[in-house]
Amino acid sequence: MDDIVGAIAAAASTRVAQVMNEELAMENPEYQKISLFDLSKRKKGK
Repeated sequence: MDDIVGAIAAAASTRVAQVMNEELAMENPEYQKISLFDLSKRKKGK
């Protein structure tokens, strides 16, 4: 049971950190959101 609770807590804290970073990035006027799919297209194009 402790392992399950620990895994849920880790996932929750990771998501909180992600949301906080996304909010911080939105404050930057030069911010451009990209995805991993965009990165793979760039590698193929080069």
